Amino acid sequence: MHRQSMGKIKTCTVRKKPSGEWALILSCEVEQEHLPLKQEAIGIGVGLTHFSVLSHGQEIDNPRFFQKGQTTFGVF
Repeated sequence: MHRQSMGKIKTCTVRKKPSGEWALILSCEVEQEHLPLKQEAIGIGVGLTHFSVLSHGQEIDNPRFFQKGQTTFGVF
């Protein structure tokens, strides 16, 4: 076992992998953990010209995977 189970065990699945090893999968019900509140906020805008623009002005270019794939396979 690589780690202890947390919470109440709800389901158990035993599976034999293609490699011949056995795996035990547990689904557990655990208490929800709340993240600490943050005062900072960010904004991300997505669009066609740029993949995204962050709230502090940094622009991330659109990688245009679809168009690159079409030119590779001779569609354009």
